[in-house]
Amino acid sequence: MIASHRFPMYKPKDGVLDLDYLLYFFKTPLGKHLLGLASPGGAGRNKTLGQKDFGKTRIPLPLFREQKQMVEIILKWDESIKLTEHLIINKKKRQKAILEKILMPPSKNRINSKEWQKVTLGEIGKMLKGKGITKKELTPNGMPCIRYGEIYSQHHFYLKEFKSYIPQEILPMTESIFFGDILLAGSGESIEEIGKAIAYCKEDKAYAGGDIIILRPQIKVNSIYISLALSSSYSNRQKRKMGQGNSVVHIYSSSLKNLNIWMPSISTQNQIAEIFIEIDKEIEILNLKLSNLKKQKIGLIQQLLIGKIRVLK
Repeated sequence: MIASHRFPMYKPKDGVLDLDYLLYFFKTPLGKHLLGLASPGGAGRNKTLGQKDFGKTRIPLPLFREQKQMVEIILKWDESIKLTEHLIINKKKRQKAILEKILMPPSKNRINSKEWQKVTLGEIGKMLKGKGITKKELTPNGMPCIRYGEIYSQHHFYLKEFKSYIPQEILPMTESIFFGDILLAGSGESIEEIGKAIAYCKEDKAYAGGDIIILRPQIKVNSIYISLALSSSYSNRQKRKMGQGNSVVHIYSSSLKNLNIWMPSISTQNQIAEIFIEIDKEIEILNLKLSNLKKQKIGLIQQLLIGKIRVLK
């Protein structure tokens, strides 16, 4: 490979330094600190590595064969992390494939098509508009709320836990949400983003900020099923046609009430929602495992590379 003049290069001495050991070392707090000491200049992109100072930097260096053993141990954690990440990706693909197959128009899927009906969101319930709740109004605790940006970044298909809270005094300027409501993002940066939906299935009274469209069902439905149906490619094609704007794209309740979805009996809705939730729980367990593996790896690297744990055989 060829590197530009912006990449100072160093060759390790055979039998003295293992490059993977060095790479892992400079990812530890001590390694980052030493790099900072050898990097004069301002913050961000203006920092440059002072090669003379870097060359004088002293680091803890065990015997070469111990370095190799340390790297082997860390690589095992890397393998477990990659395997878990791969499992999560596959679970999400499977989840999406199952949902797309179930939620496609009845004439194209293999389930009992007689019980399925095409209905508009306006036939399911009434549309309300969230309001208020700026970032400055958020507090560490108080009444739970959801802002439209969180629908994109924090929640998928249904709300699991609250990320934001507001004080009592601004409640009159907001809009309440209740168990069974479906929340849709009313704006986004691209046509693909608009109208993302999540179901609100908590008993807590909560509040919706501006740019959130609230679908409040007036007939018996499974709200998680509705949010899943609104996330299908069949629904997304309709939402893309309804989007308005350029730099910021908006979608309005006046258009969304005419969006149609395929809806089966309530018992079938419940079954579909249960299938999704079950796979979602499996993904959550894998995500927790992944988070723990990453934490263990960080702790392991720090313990190994500052000599608290010795592995020489």
